[in-house]
Amino acid sequence: QIEGFDAQIARIEAELAGKLYRPPANATADETTQGQLAAQRAAFYAARLNDFDAQLAHAAGMITADDGQIDVLTRRVAGLQEIDDMNAALASKGNGSRLTYLQARDVSLDTEATLSRTQGDRIQAQQTLAQTKAERQTFIEDYRRTSIESLVDLKDKRDGAAEELKKAELRQAMAILVAPADAAVLDVAQRSVGSVVQAAEPMFTLVPLNVPLEA
Repeated sequence: QIEGFDAQIARIEAELAGKLYRPPANATADETTQGQLAAQRAAFYAARLNDFDAQLAHAAGMITADDGQIDVLTRRVAGLQEIDDMNAALASKGNGSRLTYLQARDVSLDTEATLSRTQGDRIQAQQTLAQTKAERQTFIEDYRRTSIESLVDLKDKRDGAAEELKKAELRQAMAILVAPADAAVLDVAQRSVGSVVQAAEPMFTLVPLNVPLEA
């Protein structure tokens, strides 16, 4: 169990350090499993960031394209406005056709509407860019926060398991009685489970193996 915790801890610590966990030579089953999990998580993390980056690049490209379109449309609207003013002046003096003025004005209005839509598209692209940046950062922070929380939990569990192991080893050591010399057990005192043995009370009768028998 402790080896399993150690393998998970090593993987997460490598992940938080921006490294890919690689199982050591002669890896245990737990270390091999964590190595496979590390590769899967790294692939998922990279894929999500690549997706965010693609969305950011698309939004940035839209903004650049809209900027170019807005520049062209702005200059075109300014030119059409001059034409409208000239046609209006001629029409007011009776030297120009009102139809010509209205047709030119219609072109101006259509161009202004296109400019307004393009400006709206640019604003939307900016909002998408800002939102995607925020989502990307949130993903990174949540991913790291979850890893840190898992690391803290695993270290607590590992410490608890290590403490339990120490207690078990101590209980085992206390339960083992070692004879002072190689001997055969001649007699075992009858005691019930959980009973308390008094000081100097014999529990076993041993016959040393390397001592000559006495008549």
